[in-house]
Amino acid sequence: MLVLFSRAPVVRDIGDLNELESQILAAHFKGMGSRRVHDAARKLWKLAANNGDAVPVKSDNTRQMKALAEQVLALEAAQDQQVLCMMELGKSLPEYELLQTIPGIGGSAVIRLISELGDMRRFNTRQQLNSYVGIDTTEVDSGDHQSIRHITKHGNPHARRISYWTVVLMINPKMGNNHIRDAYEKRREASSSKKKLIVRQMDRLIKTILYLIKTNQPYSYELAPQSKQHSLYL
Repeated sequence: MLVLFSRAPVVRDIGDLNELESQILAAHFKGMGSRRVHDAARKLWKLAANNGDAVPVKSDNTRQMKALAEQVLALEAAQDQQVLCMMELGKSLPEYELLQTIPGIGGSAVIRLISELGDMRRFNTRQQLNSYVGIDTTEVDSGDHQSIRHITKHGNPHARRISYWTVVLMINPKMGNNHIRDAYEKRREASSSKKKLIVRQMDRLIKTILYLIKTNQPYSYELAPQSKQHSLYL
């Protein structure tokens, strides 16, 4: 977006909001559907109309900014290519296909998790894996004062971020039935913080992942409900 519309005059010269939207659509930006393109076009149009032109379109500052933006795009493309190579290598691992049976988890997320966490069979309990990821909780208890419990964030930040966004995808109504979304919906109205509730589901996701890998079985929504017989899922 920054490369195409580096300055406000570029947007104003287009002269038509529908044409601006068409140009954004034609660029095929990753993750941008028609709704997001429409919103982005309207936002750009409004910003361009209210913007003061302090720097010319063909200035050295603009050239440097576009060059840096193109470098970021090149790095993202290289990263995507690297992930594809990792996914190809990951096909030889049993957990690669196994974890993709969980609704909302695709090959990219699985291989990223495996690359960050390694062989998860080495963890005996989910508490150990939670600590490695950095979502184990801590609290300060000093005399009459007891602080609110927070996650430590001492573990692997990349694995923590992947787990977080995986849960965000899993609780989406468009995803297949899964016990993570069920638990989230059950507690959503009573929870004061959406983020804390998602972190809580990260713990549930990690427990599920560890259970599936150790038992070498695919995810089953039927085995996940509130049943003591299958409490390892919960």
